Amino acid sequence: MGTSAASARIIRFGVFEVDLDAAELRKHGLRLKLPEQPFQILAMLLERPGDIVTREELRNRLWQTDTFVDFDHGVNNAVMRLREVLGDSSDNPRFVETLPRRGYRFIAHIDELSWSPPSSVAQDSKTEKIVDSAPQAQSAEAAVLPPIRRRQRLMVASLGVVALIAAGFAWRYVATLHTSRTNIKQTTSVVVLPLENLSGDREQDYFADGMTDELIASLAKIRSLRVISRSTAMAYKHTRKPLSELANELHVDAVVEGTVLRVGNRVRITAELVQVSTDHHLWADTYESELGDVLALQNRVSSAIVSEIRVNLSPQDRERLARNPAVAPEAYENYLKGRYYWNKRAGY
Repeated sequence: MGTSAASARIIRFGVFEVDLDAAELRKHGLRLKLPEQPFQILAMLLERPGDIVTREELRNRLWQTDTFVDFDHGVNNAVMRLREVLGDSSDNPRFVETLPRRGYRFIAHIDELSWSPPSSVAQDSKTEKIVDSAPQAQSAEAAVLPPIRRRQRLMVASLGVVALIAAGFAWRYVATLHTSRTNIKQTTSVVVLPLENLSGDREQDYFADGMTDELIASLAKIRSLRVISRSTAMAYKHTRKPLSELANELHVDAVVEGTVLRVGNRVRITAELVQVSTDHHLWADTYESELGDVLALQNRVSSAIVSEIRVNLSPQDRERLARNPAVAPEAYENYLKGRYYWNKRAGY
């Protein structure tokens, strides 16, 4: 009979449902868009709930041994996307727990089900029972109708029930989306946490701090947005406070955090925006450019953040964020080093 008669592995946790065979994640019956690598990580975690899935196991599953890739960045980004879709938090996880430098663990309760489509014989039998159990006034009419007509009427009725259920889910989804967008519009203050240096070389801290400074300065120029100062934001470098606690201290609506990786003259910035009131990841993305185009890259990151938090931009702000200025790589690097050591001398 092929795959139609085979049982499908369905795993449920909370309001989510995972079809491992179809590689689908659903919420309230609605399919969610989840890229392949985050889904594979979710599948590995669900296969061993409560157990640690090491980063080495993820590497072997997601990337072939001869593939050259920034593995740490790839896993971090995939887990971040997974948490974004699940509405989960790394600080207060409900589903995926991080064990620093070791791996990840699925901590929620799950139910594993197997579902097999009913055979045609069983379906015919069920149809006949429904017809036979109808009121007496309808039984005479059903006896006159040919079997095909009876099945057609039953199918139409079933489709109507399915349509009503789907409409209910769609209405709930639209209402939730509207509420979420309404909350997003209320974001008027933000803090940019110090970007993490992923190079593994402490001597490159000046570059990560410089990228943080430039991003803060770019956002601070937008009049309709309150941005926490550089000196205050830098005080949270290397701290691991929950975002909710940090936001309460600074009285901000949203938090920007991310990483910087520099290899030669290539720069990669990964940033994410978290709305504190809902602990929801509003946006996350990765940007890459040559060092000479790094100012344009910073404008792209700032523009994406502003777009997500729905602040009103003046024509001057829009023009500035659309610029693509170029710099001399060596001169810009010396500028960042100078600012870094001056700030250390000044004590912040």
